[in-house]
Amino acid sequence: GFKVLEGHTDAVCYVAWSPDDSRLLSCGSDADHTVRMWNTATGACERVFAAHEHGVTTVAWNPNGKQFVSGSADQSLLVWDVEGTIRHRWNNVRTSELAINRSGTKVVVACLDRKIQVFDLETHEEFCIQEEAAITSLS
Repeated sequence: GFKVLEGHTDAVCYVAWSPDDSRLLSCGSDADHTVRMWNTATGACERVFAAHEHGVTTVAWNPNGKQFVSGSADQSLLVWDVEGTIRHRWNNVRTSELAINRSGTKVVVACLDRKIQVFDLETHEEFCIQEEAAITSLS
């Protein structure tokens, strides 16, 4: 049967499957600033990641399955490991959506201020492409 994933205190903005399909990450919106990691077999919440100051708008798994990146309305972009440690933080990133490349070395972000930003997960360097219109989706 279906499992009900209970725990967020407000609407869920985004959900992402882990590379091996054993876990889900869900993002809380305005009143719930957390990312939660769920076991897909049991429906249990395995961990709550709480470091954002506003709603979490998007999340993506690193293909290694050991890390993920979350973006928030607080304009922070956080790299987490699954144990809950923040591995890196970028500020002033107005994240709408994000994706991680197949090798797990770069994250591309569609920003609310009509920019595409690319962040290197190894060197922490970044570059930006300014666009004329809003970017609505990545794949």
